[in-house]
Parts: sequence; C-alpha cells; structure tokens
Amino acid sequence: MIAFLQENSVYSLKDGIGECEATVQIYVGEKENQSMKKSAKIIHEKLQDSFIKVLPNMYHGEFSINHADDYVRKLLEIVK
Repeated sequence: MIAFLQENSVYSLKDGIGECEATVQIYVGEKENQSMKKSAKIIHEKLQDSFIKVLPNMYHGEFSINHADDYVRKLLEIVK
C-alpha cells in the first residue's frame, strides 16, 4: 500500500499527452477528493478534444461499480 501511494504521489503526465488524437471522455465523481478532481481537470485541459463530466453524488470508482448498467451503456455509446 505504501508503494502504491508513493507512486500515485509522484506521477505526472507525459509531455506528449497534448498530441493525443483520441477523443477522450473523463468522468470524475463529485464526492471524490480534491486531488482527483484536480487531476481530471488537468487532463481535460491538456487534451484539446476531451470531454469532462462531474458525476453528481459519486465517489471514486462508483460509476463503474455501483452503477454498472449506466457505465456499460456509456461505454457502448462511446464505441458505436
């Protein structure tokens, strides 16, 4: 756990991320800690054509775990 937390605290985006041509959708829970929200905002700012959505009343990972039907529906929309 200590190694995991240490790695998370020193991670930084690669310089070339702004060259990404993929359409990226970023989802972050409204109840996530501020560092996760900040990271989502930074990624969104670095990726020109990205989309960011704050999921109301959700914590980290809750979209895919507790709302799996909605999550899969969203994934299917994306890949169509």
